[in-house]
Amino acid sequence: EPIRWLLGDARALQLTSTYDYLWLRLLDVAAALSARSYAVPGRVVLDVHDASAGGYATGRFALDADADGAACAPTTDAADLVVSQRALAACYLGGTRLRDATLLGVDEITPGALDRADLMFSTPLAPLNQTGF
Repeated sequence: EPIRWLLGDARALQLTSTYDYLWLRLLDVAAALSARSYAVPGRVVLDVHDASAGGYATGRFALDADADGAACAPTTDAADLVVSQRALAACYLGGTRLRDATLLGVDEITPGALDRADLMFSTPLAPLNQTGF
C-alpha cells in the first residue's frame, strides 16, 4: 500500500482487510506479450502450461523485446523457462516477479533465464487498482 511511505511511522498503518479488484487470465499469450513494453531488451522462450479448462494459453512462445517494442510468437525453439499460465499472468502487469511466483509453477531450464525474464517484466511502478468493477 503506497500510503505507508507518507506516514511518519509506516508501522502505524494497520491493514484491516484486503480485496481482489483485478484478476488476470491470459488466453492469447502471443498477443498479450506482444502488446506490452519491457524494461530491458531481451529474448526468452517460455513453455507455458495452462491447467485451466480449455488450456488456451498452452504452448511454447519466443518473446523478443527491444526499444522498438516486442514480438511474441509460437516457436519450436528450446524453452528457457517452463511457466504456468497463472505465474505468467501474475507477473504480466509487472507487480510480481516470476521468481516470487515459483509456487504457481516456474522452472528455469536455461541458467540465468529467470533473472533475465524478471528484469524484462519489471516496471518502475507496481500496478495499483483501487476501484472494484
